[in-house]
This record gives sequence, C-alpha cells and structure tokens, in this order.
Amino acid sequence: MTYLLDSNTFIQAKNDFYRFSFCPGYWDWIIDGYHRGQIFSTEHVRQELLHLQDDLAKWITSFAPKGMFIKTSDASVNSYAAVVNWVSNRETYKQAHKNRFLSGADPWLIAEALSGNHTIVTFEKSQPESAMVKIPDVAHGFGVPTLRIYDVLEQTGRRLTLS
Repeated sequence: MTYLLDSNTFIQAKNDFYRFSFCPGYWDWIIDGYHRGQIFSTEHVRQELLHLQDDLAKWITSFAPKGMFIKTSDASVNSYAAVVNWVSNRETYKQAHKNRFLSGADPWLIAEALSGNHTIVTFEKSQPESAMVKIPDVAHGFGVPTLRIYDVLEQTGRRLTLS
C-alpha cells in the first residue's frame, strides 16, 4: 500500500506533537517510508509547504527526498478535472469554501490518489454535512481511502520511542 501525505501531516506534526527538536523519529519515518516505497506526497503539497518559509520548508529542501513529491501526470490532470467538477457541483459547500479548497493542494492530492491508487493520509475528519470542503468527504466520493497518520504508523509496523 502506498500513502500520500496531506500538508497537515507535516504542518501539525511540526507545530505540535512531532516537533523537530524532540521527535526526529517521525521525520526519519517519513524518509524511510519513502525509501521503502510506501510514503509519498505531491509536488503541490511540496510547494504549499515551501511557501511557509519556516523550519518545515528548510526540512523539505534539506532532507526530504526529491522523489517523494510526485509530479503531476496526465492521469492526475484528468482526475483533477473530475475532482473540480465534483466539488463545484456540491450544493452543501459554500462557494467561498469551494474556492479555497480548489485553489490549494488538496484537489491535486485527491487526484493523484485516484489516478495512482494511493491512500490519503490527513488529519482532516469527515464532515459530510459541513459547508466546508474536507478531503475525506471528497475522497470518499471517488472511493479513495483516507487514514490518519496514527493508523499509518501502525500499519507500517513502525514505532516512535523515547530515548
């Protein structure tokens, strides 16, 4: 199984529970997962993270393997069009939320997962009745599985231990 990491699996980790200063094992796990052919993300997520211009952006440029961020393929462009159409036609979402969602990396992440048969890893939770667009709900509309990072840590058999 291959996993695509959402931006928030990097950002929340860096800001909260897997900070670089005391949990380097998380970041090593991401790199190791890439080398094992399990952990990836998209070039759109990479660009989103680089715009932060912080320690995470430095980690991306200095340590993250370049191949970990999948470049847009013809298949994912076709899937992207389907994702845009799906989101645009949902009446439960407010237009401002649709615009915000469609202008970021999220629809590209879903498109890549759909075209490449990947599982999306995100901290977002499904809220199908919400006016906000959430990755799990859009992914579900296309049959793309989503997991939280804790589930992926378990599934990959890795453990983060304190020393």
